[in-house]
Amino acid sequence: MREALHDAEAKKLFAPSAPAGAALGAVFDTYCAFGRSARAVAAAASKGDRTITVAALWALLQDCLVIDSDHPHSSAADMQKVFSRVAFGGGDGGAEGGDIELTFAQFKEAVVRIASRMYPGHYSLPEKGAKLVLEFIEPNAPAPGSL
Repeated sequence: MREALHDAEAKKLFAPSAPAGAALGAVFDTYCAFGRSARAVAAAASKGDRTITVAALWALLQDCLVIDSDHPHSSAADMQKVFSRVAFGGGDGGAEGGDIELTFAQFKEAVVRIASRMYPGHYSLPEKGAKLVLEFIEPNAPAPGSL
């Protein structure tokens, strides 16, 4: 999975200038502020330590209508498995605390892992991730600075 996120196709699809990459970066920046003071957000940004909590990722997935969509494997339990795998590199247990921090790379991995479960079929992993971003996240995410 992680190797697929570093191949040429993934770099092209998730480049900041590509539609999916721009949308993913903007929504990550928006949700970095979720549940944090403006001072904490500014301090983290100045150090280059932008992270998103699992609670913020959960809110994003709910806001963007991903959880319990009509796609397979979009239940809350499926999302919990993805959080655990990304945050801890493990299986089904562990990621129950909403304070767990994910870097942008981990956030992108979580999006692609969720997409790989929701879009079975002939798409590559990066294509599935871009599809999720463009079908669910970009059209439904709140405006930057609105959280």
